[in-house]
Amino acid sequence: MKKIIVKSIVYSASLLMILGLASCGTLAVTPPIYQGMSIERNTATVSAHRLNGEGGSSSSENDQGEDSPSIDDSELSSEVIAEDIEDLVDIVVEGDTSTKYYVSKGEAFQVAINIYNPSQFEILSFTLNGYKYANNMFADGSTLSKILIDMTAGTESGLFEYTIDAIKYVDGTEIKDVIMEGDKTVKAGVKYDVEPVANVASQTIHTTSVSMAINVADEYDLIGENTLKVYLSDGEAIVGSQDLIIGNNAIEFSDLKMGKLYQYAVMTSYDVLDGNGTSVRTLVKAEFETLKAFLIDNLVIGQEDLSFEIDEYGDVGTLTSISLHDDREGYPAVQVPLDLDTRTFTDLLSNHDYILRIEYSYLSGTETLYGTDLARFTTLARSFQRFHFRISTRIKIVCSSLWPSLISTWWVV
Repeated sequence: MKKIIVKSIVYSASLLMILGLASCGTLAVTPPIYQGMSIERNTATVSAHRLNGEGGSSSSENDQGEDSPSIDDSELSSEVIAEDIEDLVDIVVEGDTSTKYYVSKGEAFQVAINIYNPSQFEILSFTLNGYKYANNMFADGSTLSKILIDMTAGTESGLFEYTIDAIKYVDGTEIKDVIMEGDKTVKAGVKYDVEPVANVASQTIHTTSVSMAINVADEYDLIGENTLKVYLSDGEAIVGSQDLIIGNNAIEFSDLKMGKLYQYAVMTSYDVLDGNGTSVRTLVKAEFETLKAFLIDNLVIGQEDLSFEIDEYGDVGTLTSISLHDDREGYPAVQVPLDLDTRTFTDLLSNHDYILRIEYSYLSGTETLYGTDLARFTTLARSFQRFHFRISTRIKIVCSSLWPSLISTWWVV
């Protein structure tokens, strides 16, 4: 009898525990929690060749010793930009990192509302940008934990926001609010198809300076407060930069080297909403070469002589030497006149290669610099007249007749 009573008590206790656990399980139901939104793509949708020269030492001594003007190999090759200006400019990029989603104009996409909903409550409705969406408006593929809404991007470029609020769910016969823990707003970028542009309306190049008019247009104000500058490079380093504004800009760079190749670029940074974020952009890039104070011109080349002219640009330099060089290894000087008014060389070899070189000095800022100009030429080949000779043998025969006064002569060839 005692055993029966004990078993009844055990069974009763077990039943109470089971009922209690069941009761506890009902009380532990988790309400849905909003976790954030995302954007998803809708899968259903002259006789001489001019050469550039720079640098060198000046001398006017008429000899071929160590002090004679010499030609460096670099003077005989066309100058090129050693390093592109875009590799030399360092722009700090700053931008909005909150935009993660990008679409194109008119593209179909979906806004995904992510909800933690382990108890599988039915989501009834919510508002998106103030517009109410009921569950019969949810797109195909929606679940109790991920609701999809079909959208189509507009025809205007720019950054658009979608803000969600008032998410309702059904708990039995009650309508309750979903717990909001995620970010209520998601941003989507529609790519700009018109980007900032710059153009150089005019440019004036001098010996040691350059001036230009630069116009910058930014229809959608993409540049904003970001860096906007024109940079100047000598091919090895940035030698100047100036701030620009949207609109017209008058720019001048001075204290440059004569006969030097430079490169300039208008550079900035902005986000075109193409998914690559804010990045450095080059609006315009070009090269120019400053003028020289003196230039060799109008070469008249003969078999054994050369005449030439030297054009002077303003009063910005001093001619320091004129020299003629043999165009062979080492480029030895063959004539170095003391008179800087010399414009003729004689006693040259015919059909021979020469290099004419002039050197000048000038001021750039407070620094004295040297520049050169060179021209390569070949004297004319000597020509010979051809004479044709015909060798013949002529025999003179004289005959006398009976009459001495009559003499006949024949030439026989």
